[in-house]
Amino acid sequence: MSYIEIRQLKKSFRKHVVLDGLDLDIEEGSVIVLLGPSGSGKTTFLRCLNFLEQPESGTIKLDQMQVDSARLTKKVRVAYQKQTAMVFQHYALFRNQNALENIALPLMAAQGYTKEEAFSRAAELLDQVGLRERAQFYPSALSGGQQQRIGIARALALAPKLMLFDEPTSALDPELVQQVLLVLKEIAKQKQTMVIVTHEMRFAYEVADHIVFMEHGKIVEQGPPKHFFHHPKQERTQAFIAKFREQLPLDEMEEAI
Repeated sequence: MSYIEIRQLKKSFRKHVVLDGLDLDIEEGSVIVLLGPSGSGKTTFLRCLNFLEQPESGTIKLDQMQVDSARLTKKVRVAYQKQTAMVFQHYALFRNQNALENIALPLMAAQGYTKEEAFSRAAELLDQVGLRERAQFYPSALSGGQQQRIGIARALALAPKLMLFDEPTSALDPELVQQVLLVLKEIAKQKQTMVIVTHEMRFAYEVADHIVFMEHGKIVEQGPPKHFFHHPKQERTQAFIAKFREQLPLDEMEEAI
């Protein structure tokens, strides 16, 4: 039995079908990367996974908690969302709080930490993302990459069963992208269950346990990175991967030639 089981998830905006009956199993501690062209439904799928968007129908089972989208109550939504954390494209930090406070204050408000416990934990997390020396800096004095790493630390502080990342490097200058990707790689090593939407193909190849390729609200193809990138079955997948071939390592067979 999978840690997360998603069954027949459907979402429409007016008459436009965005998710068309998605099924997906996610193992505990695995990293799932969602790929696909713009408008394929990736971000909507991600937002439905923590009910920032409510699907019209379908079920999501996270560990021992199963939620029926068609019968979702506020109480169930809040209980479910406490088990997830989402990192957005644009940081979403509180501008009037320094780096340490951005992590510590939510711990006191939502998790019942004492002030001492919260600030101690926040310092540990800043160290984990390589920003302990920036603890007293406000967002306006931090680079985009540093702000995103603080956002990741804040999400980690909640000890979620599922972390969701919506193109976490898309708003960054190219030289800052690697800072964030390195942090995500370290989190992956800790066996944190994650679903990541990204356009960084090399990162997807190196970090993902499972790739899911979407188009028109459906899953077109999925599989382990090496098989997905080097031996895709569907023509649409082959065409998509061909655009990014130079970003990927050579196939083992090609390396041997």
